[in-house]
Amino acid sequence: MSIDTFRSRIILHNTEYYYLAMHYSIIDLLGPFSEISTRASALRHDDNAGWVALFGLLVPRADLTFAVPRFSNNLVLGAGIGFRVFKAIGDSPDTASYCFALRRCGTQMSSQTNIDEKNFEASLFVKYAM
Repeated sequence: MSIDTFRSRIILHNTEYYYLAMHYSIIDLLGPFSEISTRASALRHDDNAGWVALFGLLVPRADLTFAVPRFSNNLVLGAGIGFRVFKAIGDSPDTASYCFALRRCGTQMSSQTNIDEKNFEASLFVKYAM
């Protein structure tokens, strides 16, 4: 669940038959709360836990939305992808730690990127737009 803010959109096609648009956002107001409520117990004592609360707000995302106005003026279907600047790494919940994008994590060499599938989140959604 998220509350995306600082949104903009590019309407790709808008007719009486269907609506297609790209929506972009930068800030997720629920990001820090969802991370804090679902994180493993070892992460509560991680040195970076405070930064996670701040950077949990920063979630750039793009959504492709589709609607059929003849069916409903308010119902929107969509799919999207978001990027989190941090992820939890570790073999078990007891040894997990936070890792931020573009920083050295664990045993990785500093020249390697640490951005992988754990930094991304995909979504399918149905929204009631007012």
